[in-house]
Amino acid sequence: MSKLARRYSIALYELAEEEKKFAEYRNEVKSLIEIWEDNFQLKDFLSNQLVSKEDKKAFLDDVFRNKVNDYILNFMKIVVDKGRAAYLEEILKDFDALGNEKLNIRQGILYTPMSLSKEEVKQIEQSIGKKMNEEVHLKVVKDPSLIAGIKVVVNDKIFDNSVSYKLTELRNTLRKVGDA
Repeated sequence: MSKLARRYSIALYELAEEEKKFAEYRNEVKSLIEIWEDNFQLKDFLSNQLVSKEDKKAFLDDVFRNKVNDYILNFMKIVVDKGRAAYLEEILKDFDALGNEKLNIRQGILYTPMSLSKEEVKQIEQSIGKKMNEEVHLKVVKDPSLIAGIKVVVNDKIFDNSVSYKLTELRNTLRKVGDA
């Protein structure tokens, strides 16, 4: 995260705490992050230097008015006013990371060669969380090279139950036996 994103995310975090609406802000920011990740046109529009700040703010109003807290919407418009619209996604993600720190939630990545339901992801999060004695939230990334199974990375811990890992382990074992 850039220092710029950190400054703005801390400001939003402090506002959420001051308003005693941290949980509400966090849920809305999570939804906004999903929108940003799924919509390249939104990123391109807000990052475009040829689009005026007024047009960007009007767009934010049209899209998010009555859908997010007014303070969050006004915060996003302030970011646009300061010429930092291109950083909005990074700022929102950093706010989410600050929330995770506050709540002792660990972020990780779940690699899988196939699509998983939300329930399956939740079960994996709970299982990994139990092993780590912490709450874990996982972002799903498709990786066909795993062949089957899953691989989970949380901080510096790796839980690999993929076929490709097992094949590599088998290959290494066979090499050791062959060298003996």
